[in-house]
Amino acid sequence: MPVEATPCRQNSRTTVYRGAWCPYCNIALRALQQHHDAITARGARLVAVSPQVPDESLSLTEKHELVFDVLSDLGCGTAKQFGLALDLPGDLAAVYDKLGFDLQRINTGHPRTLPMPATYVIDRAGTIRWSFVDTDYTGRAEPSDILAALDSLD
Repeated sequence: MPVEATPCRQNSRTTVYRGAWCPYCNIALRALQQHHDAITARGARLVAVSPQVPDESLSLTEKHELVFDVLSDLGCGTAKQFGLALDLPGDLAAVYDKLGFDLQRINTGHPRTLPMPATYVIDRAGTIRWSFVDTDYTGRAEPSDILAALDSLD
C-alpha cells in the first residue's frame, strides 16, 4: 500500500529502502530493529517502505523478525513524490539481473526504478522535521542521529 505523511497521534520515523535483496538495506533494517524500543519509547512509530510486492515485504519481516510495519510502494510512486526514485541505466539493470535479484518480479513490473535510501522523522502534524538522504546506496542514517532527531521534537 502506498504511504503518505498524514497527521497522526504520534511522531513517526520512516525509512525508505531498496529491497530485501540489498545487503545494506538488511543491515540497516536490523539496526532499526535493535533500536525499536528506544524509538517507540520516544512516542514514535517506525515504518519501512520499499518498492517490493507485499509478499516480499512479509518475507523480509519474518526473516528478520521485524516488529515494525514494512509497507510496499509499488512502482515507487511515493518515492517519486519525495524525489527519491531513480531509473537504473540499462547496463546496471543487466548486472542486477545477472546477480539474480529478479527486480521484474519483486517490484511488480518496475524493475528499473529504485528509491534512494532515505530516513525521515515526521511530526504529529505530518511535517518532515528531519531527513537523511544519500545518493550512495551504502550510506544510511545512524540510529543515534534518528534518536536525537526524535528527542528534538518535544
